[in-house]
Amino acid sequence: MLLIKKLCKSHSKKHGAVSNGYIPVYVGKGKERKRYCLPLKYISHPTVQELIEKSQADVFDPKD
Repeated sequence: MLLIKKLCKSHSKKHGAVSNGYIPVYVGKGKERKRYCLPLKYISHPTVQELIEKSQADVFDPKD
C-alpha cells in the first residue's frame, strides 16, 4: 500500500490532483489510454487484485 501512495503523490504532480481516497488507473495503450480514478477501497477486491497482477508485466517491463 505504501508503494501505491508514493505512486499517487508523484503522479499527482505530473497529471493533476486525485481526490483523497482514490488512485489514478490507466486503461489501454497509446492514444487509446484513458484515466480513471478508482476508490482505494476497491484495491483489495479479488477482481481488481487479479487485474493488477496481470498488468504488472506490462507496467514493469524493462523494454518500454
